[in-house]
Amino acid sequence: MTEQEEMENQLRDLIEIIHFTEKVSTKMHGLLDEDAIFRTVREESEKSEKYSMSITLLTDDGSKLRVAEVSIPPKIIRAAEKATGFQLGGFAIDLDKSSYYSQPAREGKTIQARFIDIVGELLPKPVPALVTKMLGYTNKSSILTPLKRHGKIIGVFTMSSTQLAKQFIPSVRNLAQHISTALELSEEYAERMQMEEALKKSEQKYRSIFENISDTYYRVDLEGTLVMASPSGPKLLGYDSVEEVIGKNLAQTFYYNPDERGRFLDELKKNGKVTNFEILLKKKDGTPLVGETNSQFVYDESGNPVAIEGIFRDISERRQAEDMLRASEVKYRTLVENLNVGVYRVDIRGEGEFIDVNQAFVSMLGYNSKEELLNLPVVNLYLHADNRKKVVGKVLRQTTIKNEELILKKKDGTPIIVSDTGRSVYDKDGNVQYFDGVIEDITERKKAEEELQEYRHQLENLVEKRTAELVQINKKMEQEILDRKKIEDSLAAEKERLAVTLRSIGDGVITTDMESTVVLINKVAETLTGWSQEEAVGKPLSTVFNIMSEKTLSPCENPVEKVLREGAVVGLGNSTLLIAKDGTERVIADSGAPIRDRDSKVIGVVLVFRDVTEKRKIEQEMQRTEKLESLGNLAGGIAHDFNNILTAILNNTTLAKMYAADNNVTEKLAKIEKASLQARELTQQLLTFSRGGAPVRKITSIEELIKDTVSFALRGSNVRCHFHFQEGLQPADIDEGQISQVINNLIINADQAMPEGGIIRVVAENVVLEEDTLPLKKGAYVKISVQDQGVGIPKKHQQRIFDPYFTTKQKGSGLGLSTSYSIVKKHEGHMDVESDVGVGTTFYVWLPASREEREEKVIIKKGKAQGGEGKILLMDDEASVREAACEVLQYLGYTVQTAEDGKEALALYIEAQTQGVPFDAVIMDLTIPGGMGGKEAIMALKKVDPQVKAIVASGYSTDPILA
Repeated sequence: MTEQEEMENQLRDLIEIIHFTEKVSTKMHGLLDEDAIFRTVREESEKSEKYSMSITLLTDDGSKLRVAEVSIPPKIIRAAEKATGFQLGGFAIDLDKSSYYSQPAREGKTIQARFIDIVGELLPKPVPALVTKMLGYTNKSSILTPLKRHGKIIGVFTMSSTQLAKQFIPSVRNLAQHISTALELSEEYAERMQMEEALKKSEQKYRSIFENISDTYYRVDLEGTLVMASPSGPKLLGYDSVEEVIGKNLAQTFYYNPDERGRFLDELKKNGKVTNFEILLKKKDGTPLVGETNSQFVYDESGNPVAIEGIFRDISERRQAEDMLRASEVKYRTLVENLNVGVYRVDIRGEGEFIDVNQAFVSMLGYNSKEELLNLPVVNLYLHADNRKKVVGKVLRQTTIKNEELILKKKDGTPIIVSDTGRSVYDKDGNVQYFDGVIEDITERKKAEEELQEYRHQLENLVEKRTAELVQINKKMEQEILDRKKIEDSLAAEKERLAVTLRSIGDGVITTDMESTVVLINKVAETLTGWSQEEAVGKPLSTVFNIMSEKTLSPCENPVEKVLREGAVVGLGNSTLLIAKDGTERVIADSGAPIRDRDSKVIGVVLVFRDVTEKRKIEQEMQRTEKLESLGNLAGGIAHDFNNILTAILNNTTLAKMYAADNNVTEKLAKIEKASLQARELTQQLLTFSRGGAPVRKITSIEELIKDTVSFALRGSNVRCHFHFQEGLQPADIDEGQISQVINNLIINADQAMPEGGIIRVVAENVVLEEDTLPLKKGAYVKISVQDQGVGIPKKHQQRIFDPYFTTKQKGSGLGLSTSYSIVKKHEGHMDVESDVGVGTTFYVWLPASREEREEKVIIKKGKAQGGEGKILLMDDEASVREAACEVLQYLGYTVQTAEDGKEALALYIEAQTQGVPFDAVIMDLTIPGGMGGKEAIMALKKVDPQVKAIVASGYSTDPILA
């Protein structure tokens, strides 16, 4: 929640509680019965649906509090009483054992606490937890304040809500004061009516009320001289006693502004009384006090006014809260008006109506004043009116919009592109009350983006043109080299020009003399070899141009000697490895040619070479992928047929175990079943290479998947794993089981590479690929690194580790890494390795990141197969599978009829419907070679019976029905 939204919520809550306390005070006004006062407070709390309350009163000995009123719904109380066997009516709070109620009841404090803690003292266990849960009040807060009568604490008033905070204490305390005042007045009235004949006793009670009333009673003569005041008045104004203020002129002594008395008297003379008249008084120390008075004339027997009497109340706290509210509103309004983006509030019904806008919104659309916009339908601002219907529909569906691009029009008709972000505000019935939003003018930004795109296209065309020109230049340069013999008299100048030219081309060039001594080296060659022109000239070629066979890592033949022997342009091998000065290894494509003078005499050799390391990696990647795809097609077909055979074996073995009475036979059948399951695991690995291994994806937390898989893989191992996960790691859209298999294979390999123990470091981070540095599309990825401290992989093996059935282990199928590689490729990801012998190995896996939130993982518990009844149609092209599945279903209690393909199944289904004994369910194979499979059959069955219940199954398919 933003700071602005939080401020708005606090202001709204503060206004609501002020209105609520004023409403309750108004409802109590004039009530002269204690039960009616308590009942009124409770009823208003129940109506509010936001605030709950309780009133507890002290027992005669002051040791306990008994419950007088509670606004908890009666049905909740009855349910709690029924559940616990406890009766609320007979319960009292022992103040000697109370930690919350004792503070207001005995010390006169106002405190704030959690609702459940308060209820815990009001009700015995386990009722508090039950009531809190029933009401949904787990996050509620409560404010407790004392109830007084004649200055003496008589009980505790408690208000509870989810919005209560310290700034609401004055309002709650004010309401409790009103309740206390109403109780005092009701008691005064009751006592006066009951004991009218006992004037003296009544006078004593009146005096008690007069002296202890929280509000101030006063009487002045017509000149404004104070003749009577209750003790609370002088104390409120900072005086020590009533005697200190009696006889003083009210206006001259106590009014902050003496002229205010004239306005007060005018109001009093007009109506004979004044109500809720606000006035600013001056305390003894000169500080101001905001008060409110209800006053009237006192008449003699002849009806002539002889004095003025009234009740004065301190409203400083209420005024402070109102001032804070106004200041907050001003602060909010100032903030909104000074924003450089447009802020608006609209009623989205009909053509739309603006409720409020800021000045930036007005200026952005070219209007002169807010009034102009407030009088316009919202639809008038859209360049195309139909677009508003789409936006309103989106708001009603989603409740919010974010960075929605709209085309509006200014007052003069000029179109403007804006980015709109906002949310709906609902009333208590769930209807959209209005929509708040913020718009930003992005017209110039969109224009800049279009210009940038156009510039990019122009730049690409220019690069293409320049590349073609460079090709022509390269050809020309080659011709110039061949023609050098014709211009021997200008050899020195030609050599200089050649040096400049060679430094400009994209290939590395080295020229030597007849003894293989370096004569010239261009910039590209400097970069690739690590030797500068100054360092290289005069050194033997073998020192600067250190090359070896990529396959055998043995030194290559001196290219100068080879060129001189052939006497013509020659290629120097397709698998050449260049070792730079700093040890960097690069795969290069190179060629050499003799340099001749004008008499065709060979005077040296020129070598031309380029870095093809990345190109080689991509070619190898493509070859590996093609190899896996070819193997996958073969493996998929074999695995599919083998799976059918295994299915029949497993089903018949399971049935045989059910029927077998001999334990020895059951034991043998269990071994057959175990061996069949192991064979099925092997076919599952083969299927990974085929189309049937397509991932069934869902949004998954990579962090959780890695932790679970590593924990399982290293169980019982002497190897430890250190995890490093980037904060905010994105989920990925993956097949959780397949990616778990990849991680498991990598962890097992790392574990086996460290037989003496060690540490595996697993890192997962978010990366964004902007360039084609990997065989991946541009975009967001999750990069996983698995690093061990093991023996490492020799370079000669690194190019083959992902090949199927390649392994250096004595035990193992060689399918682990190739399976992992195939899985990652089918997830549109990439897998690579770096390794140094004796140092360790790091495997890298890139998986496309998902922008969506992941779903909660559903845990499915296994249970025993449940029998049933019904008529089932089973379709499969394999007779052995049909027979085994049919027998299992019959064993479970179903009636089964079988079909070989979809055409036969469709005919049987229609026949059963016609005869009035339809099938309850259909189970069919997805693909039938040479016949109608499950997918086509389902479409036909839905036309015959739209309510058909069907299950389609396959172990070898990428069809969206399964994958």
